[in-house]
Amino acid sequence: MSYQVLARKWRPRNFSEVVGQQHVLQALTNALTHQRLHHAYLLTGTRGVGKTTIARILSRSLNCDKGITATPCGECSACVDIEAGRFVDLMEIDAASRTKVEDTREILENVQYRPTAGRYKVYLIDEVHMLSRHSFNALLKTLEEPPPHVIFLLATTDPEKLPVTVLSRCLQFNLRALTREEISTQLQHILTAEKIRFDESALALLARSANGSMRDGLSLTDQAIAQGNNEVLEASVARMLGRIDHANLLDLLASVADGNVDAVLQSLRELVDKIPDIAGVLTELQTMLHQLALAQVAPTLLDSELLARSEQLAALAQKIDPATVQVYYRTVLDGRRELPYAPDAFSGVEMTLLRMLAFRPAATDTASGSGVPIAGKPEAVTSAPVKAAEPDNVVETKAEAAPERAENTPQVQTEAVEEHEVPAYLDDDEDDDSAALFAEQLFSEQASIEQQASAVRPAAEPEVQPAASSVHAAVSAAPAPESIAAPSLESADLTSLMATRKRLAAKKGFEAASVVADVEPIVLEQEPSARKQEPAADAQPTSNGKVIAAAQVDAWAAQIEKLAVVGRTRQVLLHSQLHEQPQGYVLEVAADMQALLSGHMNASIKNELATVIANKELEIKLGNPQRTPFQIQQEINAALQADAEKRVAEHPGIQQLQSSLAAEVKQVTVLH
Repeated sequence: MSYQVLARKWRPRNFSEVVGQQHVLQALTNALTHQRLHHAYLLTGTRGVGKTTIARILSRSLNCDKGITATPCGECSACVDIEAGRFVDLMEIDAASRTKVEDTREILENVQYRPTAGRYKVYLIDEVHMLSRHSFNALLKTLEEPPPHVIFLLATTDPEKLPVTVLSRCLQFNLRALTREEISTQLQHILTAEKIRFDESALALLARSANGSMRDGLSLTDQAIAQGNNEVLEASVARMLGRIDHANLLDLLASVADGNVDAVLQSLRELVDKIPDIAGVLTELQTMLHQLALAQVAPTLLDSELLARSEQLAALAQKIDPATVQVYYRTVLDGRRELPYAPDAFSGVEMTLLRMLAFRPAATDTASGSGVPIAGKPEAVTSAPVKAAEPDNVVETKAEAAPERAENTPQVQTEAVEEHEVPAYLDDDEDDDSAALFAEQLFSEQASIEQQASAVRPAAEPEVQPAASSVHAAVSAAPAPESIAAPSLESADLTSLMATRKRLAAKKGFEAASVVADVEPIVLEQEPSARKQEPAADAQPTSNGKVIAAAQVDAWAAQIEKLAVVGRTRQVLLHSQLHEQPQGYVLEVAADMQALLSGHMNASIKNELATVIANKELEIKLGNPQRTPFQIQQEINAALQADAEKRVAEHPGIQQLQSSLAAEVKQVTVLH
């Protein structure tokens, strides 16, 4: 008799022999016992988990001469013929090779006829998701209302491709992937019955490589028997699968932990001749690091294949602390992700190992308690605290910087702001991003306080310039940032700001005094008349003396603001210029506003300008007006933006961050 492969020889013949899938077997057994049979069953799951096997056992249970039962006899003619694949009322259809609608119609033509030899006519359609759309349409009606003597058994590895109309007509059972223990136990049972010598660690390797498929595990076992000369031993199985011996992996990790660069690189070169793909080293390392982490927290959950190396694994688990294991695992994971971008697989694996050595935590002399790194061992890459540059002891006021304007500038009394070193909590275990983020946050808060403290109100508000004045000249003539008026900063306000600073420092785990010395309340000396001065009712907004709107320098823009026009009418007016002539007024509108002009728009404009033109005529025409309110506003915005970028670039705090933290100012984030 010719040899029969293990996957076929040991195919289960009844439900009790099926490995796993108890949730499916229990439901089918109860349905057969109570005669509650559905006309269509859908079995889904990955390859080799028992879909076709369960379907064949179910067909035997339906047609056994003993009757409908969950335990077919296996001896009657129906059971024997189904096992041999010659039962006339069981039609196994491979949907992958018969996808056309003509094939489906041919099959369904005989559905109406009663079974010839059995109790039910069973249609077993494997890989049903491969049927075409027209084939599914042809099957739908029969699948919904089949004759009472017909039962459909559908099997697929990809249920997502099935139409929902098919899914709704079937009882669906999802078969899960088998565990390594289930596969290993079944392989042990089969090899014992076959009287083949084996190692349990070898079966564990086969079960891992099977990836939840019993059929794959049996096929690999057949190959291992041939590879090992009728024996299944760990060494031959590892060589066949391209797996690395556990002893080699543990020695490699021990060399990494010791910082022995030569031993690590030499071990890698020795592995090149033992495995077909050097990239598999990273996969094996990742698996071993996972087992090492388990050995540290849950030793009882280790894989059975590592039982022979339990002492060596336990010693390594004591040698490497859990945090370092996690760092190694992440490093190997990143190495696998970056492997496609390496020049070749070997260099990618080698760079990953070198990275593990580079980021290995520094070994310290714990015996002496000095914390000094042990000589001869590489230290971890750490970043020393950044010390801020010492500023001047006194903050220079505007009066000191410009004596000629001292008589118009109120005096500001402040205490020196002392800057200290970066807090100690930003040590080796914090990355550069965290330090930069906190420095930026702290600087923003301090800059806000200093800006309010140093800002004073000018003696007089500048007048609104006529339309012909230069925008750039107006912006340049505006008071410097130190003399721009700001809301009065009372002692209670500053106390609130400092309380916020301390709460922020408390969250970071250190006192506020370790970062910036407490600032005493700032007294702004102003004349009583200046504090009580109210602006005129018709004065234009000046933002404390700085030109920020076209209405401050252009009469036509100011007139538009007074009219409070909104919508499209406002857009047309902002892109226009009003000219007064002896016979009336002419509104010259920019040519690109032509799409908005219409009879209704003209009437709306004349209605809005009725108070301006009085009873005179208004002519609206297209042209190329110069210095419209829109153009003037664009010039003002550009000047303000340039001024803001300049002040940010010249700020000592920004310059300090740039020099100590290599910070960069993104101009798009600077707003005037």
